[in-house]
Amino acid sequence: MTYKEKESSNNDRDNIISVLDTNLKQFTRLWQRIKKLYNDWDINNIKINLDSFNSELKQLNTNCISVNNYISENTQNISEYIGNNEYINNLELSLKNLSIPFIGSFPEYDIPPYRLSVSKENMESRLFFGRKSEKINSMNPENIANWVNTKYKKITTKKFDINILMKELLDAYQIQNKLSFRNKDTIWGKAVKLTEIYNLLTLKKATKQEYPKQFYQYELGILKENLNLSLNEYRFEFGFAKDISKAIAIIDSKGKINYLSSLTIYKEV
Repeated sequence: MTYKEKESSNNDRDNIISVLDTNLKQFTRLWQRIKKLYNDWDINNIKINLDSFNSELKQLNTNCISVNNYISENTQNISEYIGNNEYINNLELSLKNLSIPFIGSFPEYDIPPYRLSVSKENMESRLFFGRKSEKINSMNPENIANWVNTKYKKITTKKFDINILMKELLDAYQIQNKLSFRNKDTIWGKAVKLTEIYNLLTLKKATKQEYPKQFYQYELGILKENLNLSLNEYRFEFGFAKDISKAIAIIDSKGKINYLSSLTIYKEV
């Protein structure tokens, strides 16, 4: 039996929650009435309402015990459900329904420029941007997806200048090209590893924290979808990896994964 089937079979017991809600409202109204009567020294009506108060209090106590037992039992069911196949499918489906591209498998997903980690041990989900992270304690798959979507949209809807990125890649390419081929001048049309370019872009430790690899993946993904991969007289071309362990995974706007290994820049004559 799946968690949802268990949940459905307990619908009658779920009613005790609505019963408690009603009980609490009645108890609160009665208490407000008694307070007013007490302030008015309305002795006769105080006695009448105190009888109702005591009756409601007994019922409230009974309902609280029932709800406490129910929630405790159902919380255990939820804990066992978190991390099983049905839960994972629901989480990934919730992300897909919000058009959030991701790579990886439970409990960790790359969602460039973020990394999502779902911890059953700590009963929390964390969204990492480099070493910085934010967390949510709700383990409901839809809640996690909605939370991720808010963070994801906040950064991906910002204006992005492709030319600035291409200029940075061009500068780093020239440096790494000379180092790789041991030549004083850039040898245009030669492939340079994207990982080496990233290392150049983040030489300082502080820079690597401010520009984590997930953000590099994200920016490369945007650039890869650009139809015109050229900057002035320079033409950019990405190389695809046969060995994905040495590649940088990027996700396009349709959720397709590409594994890029190198960047080649040609200088048009």
